[in-house]
Amino acid sequence: MRKLIGVASVAALAACATVGSDYERPKGALANLASANASLIGAKNPAFVPDEVPADWWRLYRDPVLDRLIADALAANTDLRVAAANIERAHAGLDVANSARDPSTNIAGAESYSKRSAEEELKGNQPLDPNLVYGVSVGVSYQVDLFGRTVGE
Repeated sequence: MRKLIGVASVAALAACATVGSDYERPKGALANLASANASLIGAKNPAFVPDEVPADWWRLYRDPVLDRLIADALAANTDLRVAAANIERAHAGLDVANSARDPSTNIAGAESYSKRSAEEELKGNQPLDPNLVYGVSVGVSYQVDLFGRTVGE
């Protein structure tokens, strides 16, 4: 049995011997192909960069049943409506915050029917006729942001 193990070991070692210096790769070997020797294709190669997916990607299948199912799902999806309302609320809050950076104006007008005091007019005790009194005011204000409260976009 020892002889058999020894012969098998020598045969195994002989099988691992290197190929001689006169070895040449066969002409039809896959390693000789130009594609096997070309540079590697990276992830930024256009073959691997995904195209932009259209927003209505399901229409690419041209299936009216799928179109109807998607329309029904979008119409009945309360999560989407809540998300759209939250986005709209955020835009409104941003508009209010951005409006603090703009000047604000105020125009007011008023009229009243009154009787002025004779003493105010320095006319003693003479009665004055009642008349209409008009008033107009215009105001412009701007908040100077010294401490970064109204931060812009």
